[in-house]
Order: sequence, then structure tokens, then C-alpha cells
Amino acid sequence: MKIKKIGIVGCGNIGAELAKVIREECKDRAEIFAVYDIDEEKAKKLGEYVPLNKLVKRCDIVVEAASPKAVKELLPMVEARRKKIFVMSTGGLIGEKIFKGVYFPSGAIAGLDGVSAVSRAKINKITLTTTKPEKSLGNTKYENDTIVFSGTVPEAVKAFPANINVCATLALISKRQDLVMVQIIASPSIKRNVHEVEVEGDFGKIFCRMENVPSPDNPKTSYLAILSAIDALKKILYG
Repeated sequence: MKIKKIGIVGCGNIGAELAKVIREECKDRAEIFAVYDIDEEKAKKLGEYVPLNKLVKRCDIVVEAASPKAVKELLPMVEARRKKIFVMSTGGLIGEKIFKGVYFPSGAIAGLDGVSAVSRAKINKITLTTTKPEKSLGNTKYENDTIVFSGTVPEAVKAFPANINVCATLALISKRQDLVMVQIIASPSIKRNVHEVEVEGDFGKIFCRMENVPSPDNPKTSYLAILSAIDALKKILYG
């Protein structure tokens, strides 16, 4: 079987974890062929650094672990060359055409198979309430749990591009971006990222609650998001 050439864009916590898995667990199916990061020295620690356009040209699968802005820059290049892209920063997919070859993991929330199923029915309400340790949302200190954001998915992605991809994933799976309302709460007392998803419609009601441990290397990222990325990438490589 042909070895897939992987290009990693974004060489931080998630990019490094995925590179490790590819090299240690998927070497019979894939190899790290090129890497890119705005921090060139960081990228060189993972592999051969090349400019973004050359990375897309050389690789079979582009793994994005950078930012929503990077996603929007990559999509037209990937589509033009008919390559595949595995997107971690799903906020970058909001408002974009999802063409064949775009993949993304479920990330830090569960129950998306059910949400996908009920997207065929009438949906009346979709809400996501995310409560995070205050340090993962900035340097502001709070005495009590405080709502720091309430609004739509595009607004949430713009306000918190680094740590609210869950709302974008929910919007993409439900196919009802217009209905998804997001509330973000900063908490001085919790140590886990808590996501509560509620969907109501003609089918009934779905309610899911996740309590995720933050990644030890990056408190903005749930450990579950990393595990989900590894699982999804393996499914792409092994079918």
C-alpha cells in the first residue's frame, strides 16, 4: 500500500502529538513529509520546513493544527490540487464550502452521531454552554462563575478562536449554524472544561455533558480533543 505523505501545518501541542502518533503508530501508512509553522524553528523540530504552498503541493494529506485563519488560507490551495485536509481549527470552516476531501474530528464533545442523525428532522433549538477554568480564557481573575460571552457561532469563533472550536463542530454537524447559540463561562473554581450540548426538535431532545481534563501542555485545549484527533486521523489512514 502506498505510504501517504503528510504535511503538518501548526507545530504546537496538537501538531506535535499527531506527528508522534504518525511516526510511532502509523508508519506503515504515512510519513511526515513536510511541516510549516509561523515559528520556523518550532517547525524544524518536527520535520522539514517548507512554505505553505509547497507543502500542499508535495503532500497527500494536509493536517491543520494552527488556527481558523490558517484553515481559510489552506482550503483553496487544497481544493485546487485535489488534496485532502484534516482540520483541527473547525472555526475556520464556518462560512466556507466543505468540499470532498475535508475531514475534521469530533473534538472535545460527544454525541455528534446523534446530532448528525437529527439534522434530517426539524430542529428548534441548539445550545452549547462551555465552562472553562479562568486561566484558559485569559489573564482576568473572577470571584465567581462569570458569563464572558453569549452569542452566535461566528461571533464565538471570532472572540475565542483558540479555544471554542467545539461550537463550530456542532454547527457543521447539525447543518444549522443559524440556530446554534453559544455561552462561555469563566470559572475560578473548576479544573475541567465542561461542555453542555442541548438539541430540541420534532425528534425529541438530546442533552450531553462532557467534563474534559485540559491538556497538560496547553490549558486551552481539552485532552479529549487530542485523543479525538488521533482517532479520526487513524480512521482516514486505515479506512
